[in-house]
Amino acid sequence: MSYRSYSESKHALSSGNATPELPKRAASDYQRRPKPWWRRPAPLIWTFLLVAAVVAAAVLGAYYGIKNRVPNDGHQHKPLKLPSMGLATDAEGMREAGSFYTSSDSYKPKVFSWSDDGGVDLDATTSDLNGVDIVVNTSAVAQPMDGFGAAFTDSSCWLLFQLKQSNATNYEAVMDYFFNNRTGFSSIRVPIGSSDYSAQGIYTFADTNATITGGNSSLANFTIQDTRAYILPVLQDAVNRRPDLKIMLSTWTPPAWMKTSNNTNGGQLLYGQEPLYAEYLAKSYQALVRAGVTATSLTIQNEPTRGTETYPSSWLSASSEAAVAASLRTQLATMGYHPKIFVHDDNFSGWSRAVDAIKANTSDGVAWHCYNGNASQLDDFNAATAGMSHEAHLTECTTTDDSDNQWWSTKYWLSNFLFPTINRGVRSFMAWNIVLDKKSKPYIENAPCENCQGAFTLTSPNNFMDPAMWAGNAQFIVTYHFAAATANLTRLGGGAAYRVAADAGTQMPSLGTAGLGCLSGISTFAAPWNGTNLATSSQKRIGMVVQNDCSRRTAMISVDGRRGTFKFSSGLTTLILNA
Repeated sequence: MSYRSYSESKHALSSGNATPELPKRAASDYQRRPKPWWRRPAPLIWTFLLVAAVVAAAVLGAYYGIKNRVPNDGHQHKPLKLPSMGLATDAEGMREAGSFYTSSDSYKPKVFSWSDDGGVDLDATTSDLNGVDIVVNTSAVAQPMDGFGAAFTDSSCWLLFQLKQSNATNYEAVMDYFFNNRTGFSSIRVPIGSSDYSAQGIYTFADTNATITGGNSSLANFTIQDTRAYILPVLQDAVNRRPDLKIMLSTWTPPAWMKTSNNTNGGQLLYGQEPLYAEYLAKSYQALVRAGVTATSLTIQNEPTRGTETYPSSWLSASSEAAVAASLRTQLATMGYHPKIFVHDDNFSGWSRAVDAIKANTSDGVAWHCYNGNASQLDDFNAATAGMSHEAHLTECTTTDDSDNQWWSTKYWLSNFLFPTINRGVRSFMAWNIVLDKKSKPYIENAPCENCQGAFTLTSPNNFMDPAMWAGNAQFIVTYHFAAATANLTRLGGGAAYRVAADAGTQMPSLGTAGLGCLSGISTFAAPWNGTNLATSSQKRIGMVVQNDCSRRTAMISVDGRRGTFKFSSGLTTLILNA
């Protein structure tokens, strides 16, 4: 008898809807002692099933409890669900046309949502641009794009490693999300030694006390031991996922004994010790290569105009920086390495100092920070270095904004940092810490920014989150939009993305009087599908990032003479198409 029929029969008897016919037995038969429970078939079956269920639950609970045990915080984490997570990254997935979208309404969940509906169908080629709003010309090529990313500081690596230890499944999902080929990071920055964001305090790779006698010293006690517990494992996981990852190394301070202050905080490099400091940087590069982390570039000194006594830092003049760069290049070449070397690594406001460092002709380019000055000062720098071959990268920018109105923050980042720097030749853009916890930790004592946010917010032993990671602030939004637009196709038989011309056409005013200025920011990129040469490739992947400050607007787009329309909703859209 099934469970249902057994229950229905029991109900019928108890409700008086049926009258049982008792067997014809003597009255004494009904006064006999009931059978023991183990001799009654139905209770025996149900007891067996109940015991089996309890045992099974105990076994499964023990198994999953051990499997998902969280040794650090004692909590369990829900599976991660991140914006546009799990998109296909093979050739078929990368060829999908559609759009990524962030709503201007901060209360809507569209933070970075993918849609393969409503793309652009381009018609036949025509030279007629009448009625076109945006004209894309992939033969008008500007700078190649190294990509977008953030810094893997000591603190960020520590948080990620804690997640790896506590919930390997979520850690793998996070790292896959960071470094997927379709929307993920292709450039990261890694400190040499500690910065102001260090979970293990302040250190360099040569902390053993030493003195400089007669202009000579030794780096015999050089070691990267402080990176082995959690920094190297996380970086190795990143490189394994993305072998073409561009890694930039930056140092916050020389070892204390190389400085006038004899302290990691403040002071400056001792006079005449440029070759020794260059040796320290070269050994750092070499040691990381041997550990499986090959950087593509280095900067000489983080913020060389800010030598403060409260955290790792050092003053360094433009002339000394150029001398270190020259010696570093020679020493690296002797070791068989040829990474790019960048100078300045400081704010827009110091553009004239950056000019002096570039004119020494010992580096490959300049690195910018976003904290002082503004991006328009790059015009002054570019004018002063016209005719000189050099690259430009934005290597650090962060936010302290934790407001609910993330669209306001996103617009601020777009109008002040992203559009104006990229459209002035910057090849890469890196936010500061890739992850911090919800209290903006961990950081060293006296850190200059105790409320800076990571590009992502991650759980920590002291500040638990469930799910383990949150993505939704302005840093995440802008870097992922531009990363999606500039995806590198090299691993799929193509090439890197380039910024290409995208100008207002004849019809931009015809969007209506209310539409003037609605599409306030546009950057367009193209990557070749066939080989690495954009000019000769028969097909190109186009990524167009557009900011619409008004209500929904329909725009006519021309790509190399082929036209199509797209409806830009209010907010930020990254349009993906093939041409």
